[in-house]
Amino acid sequence: MKKIFVCSPYHPVSESEAGKKAELEENIYRAKMACRLIAACGLMPLAPHLYFTAILDDDQKAERERGIQMGLSWLEEAAEVWVFGNRITKGMALEIERAQELSKPVRNMPEPTKLLGMLIKSIAEKYGLSDCKNEEQPDAAESEEDYGK
Repeated sequence: MKKIFVCSPYHPVSESEAGKKAELEENIYRAKMACRLIAACGLMPLAPHLYFTAILDDDQKAERERGIQMGLSWLEEAAEVWVFGNRITKGMALEIERAQELSKPVRNMPEPTKLLGMLIKSIAEKYGLSDCKNEEQPDAAESEEDYGK
């Protein structure tokens, strides 16, 4: 199975505690959505920043560095690196640099939710659907009436 390395921000840069918490949640959500999309494509997502932060303390410099180094080891196993997010962190820069050293393709991807929307639109256009429903497809209520529910 082809392995895709997920490169996206994890560590928040906001100044306030509330901002840091919200940003961290957004970063985790982005990475999880990226992994779901990659898996839905029949590929194996490698997201070390989701895995290693669950067992190492990202706020401790030594543990953060250990996690980054283990992530770089995972990167060596990946066929490609897909970059998500609107900024490049120091950790991401290290990952991108290492991928280039290894001559691995680095792809800048849209935000996962935008990518999902693009995919749905493409499918709808291909199959002549509007609002993800074609003319022969009954409404849910009509369908239930047909089956005596």
